[in-house]
Amino acid sequence: MIQPLDLDAIQARTDAATPGRWLWYGTGRDRNLRLQTHEWDTVMDFVRHGLQGAQPRFNVDGLMETAAELLPDGQNACRGFPHPDAEFIAHARQDVPALIAYARELEQQLTSEKAVSTHLVEKLQAHLDASDEWMGERAQLLAENLRLANTARSAPTECSAPHPVARLDRCERQPGHDGWHATSIGSWPDSTLPFAPSAAHDAR
Repeated sequence: MIQPLDLDAIQARTDAATPGRWLWYGTGRDRNLRLQTHEWDTVMDFVRHGLQGAQPRFNVDGLMETAAELLPDGQNACRGFPHPDAEFIAHARQDVPALIAYARELEQQLTSEKAVSTHLVEKLQAHLDASDEWMGERAQLLAENLRLANTARSAPTECSAPHPVARLDRCERQPGHDGWHATSIGSWPDSTLPFAPSAAHDAR
C-alpha cells in the first residue's frame, strides 16, 4: 500500500529553491568549494570562520550571506535554517527516498493492472474469434439453404400423374396432391376436368 506522502510540501520546497540543475565546483588546492547552477549562479559556498572553521553562505537576491547573518538576531543554535535552498538540501535526504518508493509502488501497481488488462484483452479476443467462427458457419449454412431454395424454386415442376390435359406446360401440381389438376388452369376449352376429381386422385 502506498504510504501517505506530502506532495504539496515537497512541491513548495522545490518551487522556493533556486532553479536547477545544481553542480559542485571548486578546486582542491585553495579549498574553494561552491554549489552553482548550470548558469553559474552560486547557490551556496563557504567562507572561513575562525582559524580552523568555515561557515556556509547562501544567495539572497544575488548577494552571498553567511549563516550567522541569516539567523535572527541573538539566535545562536538552530534547528532548520531560514533559507529555501538550505531547507531543500536538508529535506532532500528524506524527500527523494519517499518519492522513489512512491514511484516504485505506482510502477508495480501499473504493471499488475497491465497484466490484468492484457489477460482480459486476450480473453475478449478469443471470444471474438469464436464468435466470428460461429457467425461464419451460420452464414455458410444460411447461404446453402438459400441456394437450395432458389434451385428448388427455379426447377421445372414435374407431374408424375397421367396427363389428361391438352398442354403439358399447363399442368400444375397442387401442394400435397401430386397429379391433381386444377380447373383454373384452363387446359380444356370448357375449363373442366376430363374426368371426375376422384378418378384424378386415384390416378396418382
